Amino acid sequence: MNYEMSVKYFIPIAGLMGQTERIRLTKRTINLDELFDHLKRNHEDLNVVEMKESIIVLVNGKTLNPKQSMSHGDQVVLLTVLVGG
Repeated sequence: MNYEMSVKYFIPIAGLMGQTERIRLTKRTINLDELFDHLKRNHEDLNVVEMKESIIVLVNGKTLNPKQSMSHGDQVVLLTVLVGG
């Protein structure tokens, strides 16, 4: 069976802002580290280590708990953390 999820990018990195990508999964669920591994393989210019510390991950409109898994059909959104004053 083919498993997929969509990832929407709201990060000003590598020209991905506003783009949506369909990710094919090799299994029904993945964790956050597996998602970042996929991003690193498919977008070489992403600094995944830095990105992990500076974004918010939403799954189906809710903030992702780092221990939570993502599943087939989920909609994932990567948001930049805004800082300023």
